[in-house]
Amino acid sequence: MRDWGFFRPVRPVVWMDGGVWHTRYFVPRLLLLPVFAALLLTACGGPPDVYAPPVERKPMDVFGADLMGPYAFFGQPGSSIHIASGLSGDIMSGAWRWAFPKVEVRFYLPSKSGWSAKMEFAIAKSILDQTGPQTLTVFVNNNKADELHYDHDGNYVWKKPVPEEWLAPAGMNYIRVETDKSATDPLGHPLSFIMSRAGFVRTDAK
Repeated sequence: MRDWGFFRPVRPVVWMDGGVWHTRYFVPRLLLLPVFAALLLTACGGPPDVYAPPVERKPMDVFGADLMGPYAFFGQPGSSIHIASGLSGDIMSGAWRWAFPKVEVRFYLPSKSGWSAKMEFAIAKSILDQTGPQTLTVFVNNNKADELHYDHDGNYVWKKPVPEEWLAPAGMNYIRVETDKSATDPLGHPLSFIMSRAGFVRTDAK
């Protein structure tokens, strides 16, 4: 058989070999070069983009921590995001809410050191007249922080440093207040005290 080398002709080729005539059509090898090049690039291109690792995203925030601060004024409509349970949905006189016998409020803290728990609240005479002296037990993240006793109505401020091992840094932290007695309003709601403000403040803040 005749050797045509690298450039084989496109037109039919006829030749004799051993007394027999042969006819063949050849595709030039030069025309196959783009095909080989494409296959080579595909083989060396690595895995497709669909196998790339996903972009890291911030986890969904179900509590709205981005909107939370360490302290809340419960006379503001937006303060509802801090209420886990036990505070009335109604804001009274634009400044406070009724508290039920068991109140739990939550706050986001960026760190765990140097914080004090704080509450600004009131004991109403109308409640004391029905219940007598009240005892409020305060918990921070389920740790008992204090036990408060009141036999007179009035406005009160409570503040106490919190051990850092009780707190969750860059996370949700809870203050819970449990009252030993409550009175019932005309609608049948058990009322214990008045909550104005609560949360966490820097221990060295005045």
